[in-house]
Amino acid sequence: MAMCLVAAALLVFVAVRYWPGPSTETRSDPTSKLVDHVTLPFYATGNQPLEEDPAEDGWETEALSQQVSQQWKRMGKLLASANKLQDDELRLLAVPGFSSPLLTPSLSQVCYQDQQTEVRRAETTDFGNEASSDLRTTIVALSEVVGDDLRFTAKVVAIEQDGRRAVTRQWIELSGRNASTVVEQHAIWEADWHLDANKPPRLAAIRPLSWSQTLCQQTSPWLVDCTQAVLGATACYQTQFQIGMNTWLDVSQDTRDDQLLGTPGLAIADVNGDGLDDLYVCQEWGLPNRLFLQQVDGTARDVSTAWGVDWLDASRSCLILDLDNDGDQDLVVAMSDYVVFAANRADRFEIQLVLEVNDPMSLTAADYDSDGDLDLHLCSFRRSETSPGNRQHSASGAPQTMYFNSVDGGRNLLLRNDISLSDKWLFTEASSEAGLEDANNRHSYAAAWEDVDNDGDQDLYVANDFGPNNLYLNQWTESGKPVFVDVASSWSAEDQASGMSATWGDINRDGAMDLYVGNMFSSAGQRVTSQQHFKPDHPKVKAHIRRFARGNTLFVNRFSDNRFQDVSQDAGVTMGRWSWSSVFGDLNNDGWLDLLVANGYITGVDSNDL
Repeated sequence: MAMCLVAAALLVFVAVRYWPGPSTETRSDPTSKLVDHVTLPFYATGNQPLEEDPAEDGWETEALSQQVSQQWKRMGKLLASANKLQDDELRLLAVPGFSSPLLTPSLSQVCYQDQQTEVRRAETTDFGNEASSDLRTTIVALSEVVGDDLRFTAKVVAIEQDGRRAVTRQWIELSGRNASTVVEQHAIWEADWHLDANKPPRLAAIRPLSWSQTLCQQTSPWLVDCTQAVLGATACYQTQFQIGMNTWLDVSQDTRDDQLLGTPGLAIADVNGDGLDDLYVCQEWGLPNRLFLQQVDGTARDVSTAWGVDWLDASRSCLILDLDNDGDQDLVVAMSDYVVFAANRADRFEIQLVLEVNDPMSLTAADYDSDGDLDLHLCSFRRSETSPGNRQHSASGAPQTMYFNSVDGGRNLLLRNDISLSDKWLFTEASSEAGLEDANNRHSYAAAWEDVDNDGDQDLYVANDFGPNNLYLNQWTESGKPVFVDVASSWSAEDQASGMSATWGDINRDGAMDLYVGNMFSSAGQRVTSQQHFKPDHPKVKAHIRRFARGNTLFVNRFSDNRFQDVSQDAGVTMGRWSWSSVFGDLNNDGWLDLLVANGYITGVDSNDL
């Protein structure tokens, strides 16, 4: 049984200490001795959620949007109990005379099909002209198509109000199961609402604008969570991994706001040479990093202490790779003030080098200078103002920061591998000499190497938050040294948004590597930025901020014309929610690359935030 693991790389924070005491296999629950712990000021677990009325700030449409969202939740409940619909429930949702075509079209086009899966799409013209007479017919028809275990979500992305009438546009997700068939529908609906004072808005009509449906003939999902099967026998699975981030936030001494993100990285590779992939997991401040060796039966054994890598500093990113070209896999971990390099000694890792760095966020490796060894690029999110170990980082999104074009971020680093030139491990900071100082002051989350222009060397794409991204082409001088030139603007690859990840893949199989960038989708952002009274005197600023709410970006590489083409909306890949990480992969083995996007954020009791 192979270990089933999907990695989503990200952030978190640190310095270098070691976990004292006995082996990890015998450690007790670290929370068992916590009788009275102090709750951090920013994490008021006992407080009631803030009740704020957006209408008080002049945003009547946002207040209305909250009411509309509640009505869509009511719609979801009615869909789940369509065989028991009551007239009074329907009257709370729709006015008499409600009309809509049947929301599953009779005509649609098959755009993908294999032995297990069929995907159909339809446009507005495929829904026909015959309207249903009431909401009951619409609900029953939808529920019959989707079946059991029904789930319904509506995200309102646009809203207009005119007196007692409002029009909304929403992205619809509907899924369920019929026998052994999994059904999933995605649609865009335009809805008319009738408004009455002191009453919730009620539906007058629904007009479908687009529709797609996936039918999957299987009794289990494509991806199965096997975490417990693999790690369940280890002591730390119950005492640390299953306790939850909220508990550790309450007792952590790391009070920086970034600690709330709780998203350390991980790496997978065969560290002991037995042909099985092993797993290294970074953790938050005060919790030891973990190294798990995969066993023949697919389970994993915790060897963190024995291998000397159970470091307590909050670790944001890690890589397992052969840095000294001796044939085994070494370890590098990015921490809040340091990068730690450890050599593989067959049954343990041995620290060779600790580099002081500025607020590292993520690591990526490639042989950029074509000398036969792997070099590292390190992304930095914040600018540090004081010495290591006592950092005071500038706050992202602060009033002095330009939201869509911030230049007060940290300095990224290119670390050239010069181990072969020294008796000891040596990495030389080469950012300046390699030309990577151009626009090297952004809030960088992640970077990805690839030969973008097919000239045989590695180029670099950097995803930045609060501003445009960088595309550095690797060019060689007459003296034979690589120098990078930022061509993101001239190649139409800046993607000025909330860049948090980047992944390369040849999606159209034309021999040129294409690019997918993870950003943030915000239905609230789309609603607000579409309003006339949002930045009416600053159309360019309005357009920039509206772009931040659109979501992810898919670029097709037209390197013969020295440009990228944004095909995101035509390909239907913008809506990835809050997308931290993404990766191309052929999930169904049909020879075409698919996309897997890791998303989400902390869910609190107060849902009024945008």
